[in-house]
Amino acid sequence: MHRGHQVTVFDRNPQRLECSAKAGLETEESLAQLDTFDAVVEATGAQEALRAVLHDSAASATILLLGMSYGASTFDFEQVVGYDKTIVGSVGSGHDDFEQAIELLQHIDTSTLIEKVLPMSEYQQAWQMARSGEALKVVLRVDSSLDARVLSGDWARKAWR
Repeated sequence: MHRGHQVTVFDRNPQRLECSAKAGLETEESLAQLDTFDAVVEATGAQEALRAVLHDSAASATILLLGMSYGASTFDFEQVVGYDKTIVGSVGSGHDDFEQAIELLQHIDTSTLIEKVLPMSEYQQAWQMARSGEALKVVLRVDSSLDARVLSGDWARKAWR
């Protein structure tokens, strides 16, 4: 149980499943049992996962789409409309949502998520570690080692390349 809810994490990545299990969550490698959940959070942005969640989730399920790289696709919405599913987007978060998330974060053990902490000046290494899967989550520590290039915002343009 997590905050009064039975939470199961579905993933193919053994590293993320291990992290979830350490946090006390149930884990599954297969999406075969999606129809047993009232609420589903799709956080990958993968079209394959999106199709499975929209098609195979339970009748009356609420589906939160958190992933962002779905791209253009076609989908038969008969499964959504015919089974009274609710789809919620997540991009429209406002100031109050972030304040609530920060407040909730204090009550969550994130120690299993954070594998590497680097100074902000090593942002390029952190970005590569995260993108390559070498580390599940990388935290950048803001400290006095920031140089003029990082402070100027030039780092962000280079990081997104």
